[in-house]
Amino acid sequence: MLSLVDSDAPPCCAEQLPDRVRDAIDAGRVGLLRDWLTRDGGHADACDAKGRTALMLAATQGHSVLVQELLAAGASLEAQQSQGTTALMFACFVGETRVVMQLLLASASTTRRDKRHLTAHNYAKLKQHELVIALLHQHEQQPLAWPRLAPQDCCCLLSAEDTADGSLSASFPATTCSVLSSVTFLSDEALTAAQEGDVP
Repeated sequence: MLSLVDSDAPPCCAEQLPDRVRDAIDAGRVGLLRDWLTRDGGHADACDAKGRTALMLAATQGHSVLVQELLAAGASLEAQQSQGTTALMFACFVGETRVVMQLLLASASTTRRDKRHLTAHNYAKLKQHELVIALLHQHEQQPLAWPRLAPQDCCCLLSAEDTADGSLSASFPATTCSVLSSVTFLSDEALTAAQEGDVP
């Protein structure tokens, strides 16, 4: 059975991620993370005792707002845990499609391999995350980039139609990839609340 974490691995960097910050990431508390990064001078690539960076932890939990906060703070997309696992690989393994898209838009490498010679695509296939697999395949054909996210020419289209819970739906054209159906994004109000630290 594939394990993403070597429990005996030493930290992968000089700065240790404080337990309180790791707990904040687990809980999705963007306000606490931001305070640590800005007020306390925390390093965006600090690692926990198992060699995982803050970005890896946020990606694994699917906390897209925290992922964006860490990327804005300069977190490395290509940092590797002791077994060579990157944040993108973690996100692909757990099937966090929204985070995968964020990391691809930030230019995370899809060709980097871990110590077992596995790529992010391999991680998604291991758990049969069809939406992520299709997204990676599409990205390999035509890399996602912010300028391409216009309705007339991009590979993913944001619908302005609100869903029942007030979030926005993002749909992929059936002609591009029939596997892709929908991805939910936070509404502006929910995103603002999250950025202000009002995440339960």
